[in-house]
Amino acid sequence: MIDAGTATTVTYINKEKAFLGGVICPGLGISAKALFEQTSALDPVDLVIPPSVIAHTTEHAIQGGLMFGHAGMITSLVERIKRRTARCLFRFSVYRWRFTCIATVATPRLYF
Repeated sequence: MIDAGTATTVTYINKEKAFLGGVICPGLGISAKALFEQTSALDPVDLVIPPSVIAHTTEHAIQGGLMFGHAGMITSLVERIKRRTARCLFRFSVYRWRFTCIATVATPRLYF
């Protein structure tokens, strides 16, 4: 389960809804705030998806780094959890398994 809010969490639960572990990362807003507050040359930008992952302006480069970077972080974490789960299940001779991902977001307009 992915919750993209102030913090972005990826929680691993089984079909009985038991918590098996997870990851906590800075959320998109916190990441943006840190970038703008901790750098002297970058001005805040709107958190929207830019026209392309390859940016030709500073504004689009920041937007791409934040938006595509956050999406990439989530994708990578989910894939790592899936691979780890598959290895554990294979080791215990469970060959058929289903992995379902559920996402909740505080500001869906940023993601959809």
